[in-house]
Amino acid sequence: MKTLIRFTAVVLFLLSAPTFSQTNALSYSATIGDYESSDEKFKISGTLYMSDGVTPAKDYIITINQADKNGDFIIDENNNLITSATVKTDAEGKYEFKTFVPGTDRLYNKLQEIFMKVETPTGESYAMPTLLFDADPKLTKRCRKQIAKRSDISRILKLNKVNDQTVVERDMILRLDLDRIN
Repeated sequence: MKTLIRFTAVVLFLLSAPTFSQTNALSYSATIGDYESSDEKFKISGTLYMSDGVTPAKDYIITINQADKNGDFIIDENNNLITSATVKTDAEGKYEFKTFVPGTDRLYNKLQEIFMKVETPTGESYAMPTLLFDADPKLTKRCRKQIAKRSDISRILKLNKVNDQTVVERDMILRLDLDRIN
């Protein structure tokens, strides 16, 4: 029970944590802190669509938060998560993050995850399903079955090598059943 309470508290913190300054100068592309010094770098990009699955979500803000390579969440002196990045989708709903495979919380036996939230142009924020990694040894067959039963298995990322770069293409749909944060 303590583990569940701690995990829930961490998730809520990560989804509501302040991030790097969000200004109108946001680009559709961002690089997460610690990217350059990481071994398992990759680029995740795609298109964010409205709930109809066809209309691009223009000018939506997407924030990712994740653990560092050791599985820790480090906050800087301004109370910003170091391993966080924010983008604003372009006119075609495109986004791109340069990041790395996060470490895992060994103490609580958690999966490697990237937490995502989306903010609409009118200011509402929604929690997107977390992103997981196909190569994570803690992502067991049982976990995969539960994900397939309860949610979208496309949230399990398979990293691909293309021209000496590791990439993931992931389009996302703003489903109507997303949890609202604020």
